[in-house]
Amino acid sequence: MNEIAEAAGISRAGLYLHFKSKEEVFNATILHYGDSLLEEIVAGLSSKKMPEDKILYAFEVWSINNFDQSLNSPEVKEMQRNWRIF
Repeated sequence: MNEIAEAAGISRAGLYLHFKSKEEVFNATILHYGDSLLEEIVAGLSSKKMPEDKILYAFEVWSINNFDQSLNSPEVKEMQRNWRIF
C-alpha cells in the first residue's frame, strides 16, 4: 500500500480514505483495466466491416495485445520469479 500511495502522490492514510483494503485496490484496478479495454474495443470496431474481423479485433485487444505487453512488464517478470511450482 505504501508503494501505491507513493506512486499516486498521496499518503497511505489518504489511500485508505478511498479504499478500505488491498483487495479493494486490486478490484478497482481490474475493473478500470477492463473498462479501458472495452473502450478500446468499442472505438475500434467501427473500422471493421465483417463480423469475423470484429471478433478477431476484439480478441486481439482483449487477450493477445495484453499478453504481449505483459511479457515486457518488469512487474510481471518479478511476479513470475516469485511464483514457484513445487
